[in-house]
Amino acid sequence: MGFVKIKSHCTLVDGETHHEHHLPGICFLRGNAVCIFVALYCQDGTVHSLLVDQPRVPIGQVSCLELPAGMMDDEKETITGIAVREMEEECGIKVHPSDLVDLTELACCEALEMNYIPMAGIAPSPGGCDEFCRFLYLEKRVTVSELEQMRCRLSGLREHGEYITLTVVPMDAVWKISCDMKAMV
Repeated sequence: MGFVKIKSHCTLVDGETHHEHHLPGICFLRGNAVCIFVALYCQDGTVHSLLVDQPRVPIGQVSCLELPAGMMDDEKETITGIAVREMEEECGIKVHPSDLVDLTELACCEALEMNYIPMAGIAPSPGGCDEFCRFLYLEKRVTVSELEQMRCRLSGLREHGEYITLTVVPMDAVWKISCDMKAMV
């Protein structure tokens, strides 16, 4: 179906006083997502990360550096399966599900077990959107030549409106150059 914006009339009933309180009810429904933080360990001793650069209409940017990510729109597919597909579609990199580490599960295992957060993941904007994100980590050893081939590689599924350019950045610069909340996390 894609994305949906709804407006509802929500009421919170105070259990002690039985007073009703109106809650804002505008919500953007987009579903859950998976994102992949990529660490590229180059044979020359440098460490880089891989970002995708693509236009983002909602924030008015022709160039937005983000982590590779994708929607979890196939409920039959696993989180790592979706991440594998996105790495190939967005970055042209083939990985195996066992190459990926689920950072959400590692960071939030107690909260997940106690049902403080749903298994779906971390909510980046719970005040206005139903999205939950799962954060995965991929560590890849590369040669200098492989690293150079990744720089400015054009990728993405054009038939889905994806116009992606890969960007290789020093690992310690990711948080300085990306406005992507997922990269900050």
